[in-house]
Amino acid sequence: MQRLNKKQLSYHKGLWAEDLACMYLRLKGYRIRAKRFKTPLGEIDIVATKPGLLAIIEVKERKTIDEALQCVSEKSKQRIRRASEYYRTGHPWHENDTIRFDLIAVHMPFLIRHLQNAW
Repeated sequence: MQRLNKKQLSYHKGLWAEDLACMYLRLKGYRIRAKRFKTPLGEIDIVATKPGLLAIIEVKERKTIDEALQCVSEKSKQRIRRASEYYRTGHPWHENDTIRFDLIAVHMPFLIRHLQNAW
């Protein structure tokens, strides 16, 4: 069996964190509309909805929850905002929904913190 290098391991941890975040959101009553939604302006980790709400969610996996909560830069926030505008343009039925930017911080294997209105 081939060992993963550091970059590959990080990538797979990120996928696991996103899958875990989706399960958590479903349990909280959200409907997952897109995962790893790619746009020319950037990628959105998770797009989830509740009635009247469009949640744009960034997922971060780090050694500590505090590290994960602090690692979203202003540049990343702007990229995610632009990508969310692109998403809404292609999904006009969400135009009247309140948009919210959330962060889900994950520490393996199962510690999750959901910060609503992170920015």
